[in-house]
Amino acid sequence: GVLKRGYDVLLMPENIDEYSIQQIKDYDGKKLICITQENINLGEDTDEKEKFEEKKKKLEPLCKAMKEILGGKIKEVVVSNRLDNSPSCIVNGLFGYTANMERIMRGQALGTTTSGTMLDGMKIMEINYDNPIINAMKEKITLNTKDKTVHDLTWLLYETSILSSG
Repeated sequence: GVLKRGYDVLLMPENIDEYSIQQIKDYDGKKLICITQENINLGEDTDEKEKFEEKKKKLEPLCKAMKEILGGKIKEVVVSNRLDNSPSCIVNGLFGYTANMERIMRGQALGTTTSGTMLDGMKIMEINYDNPIINAMKEKITLNTKDKTVHDLTWLLYETSILSSG
């Protein structure tokens, strides 16, 4: 599982879905949210939020190092509370394109292969504070800010996340 909490998931694979869902905010009393965007609210209580903030602080040096390694490929690296057992995922900025919308844009008559570089910089990498890989990377970066293993794992996580996020 990717998400920690049990939510109903609505898959929208058709091109027209991208355009129509932008106008629909809720349905049958349920709020619709895009799980591929940053800052989704998963309904945590105050205690959960405090614990998350503590874990987030401990991973700040790793987030900074990973951002430096990835450079312009992503906007930022942040700690996530949405992931279950995956070490990382790639999400869009609040106003960025979904992966499906990016495919649509690239497939249009005037779409170019160079437009991907513009879209790359809008991505955000989220890392899982409970994942053993992330915790091992945190320990290594504490000892050596230029650790080669952290560098290699960062690129591996990025490439894997890009593939799994579409």
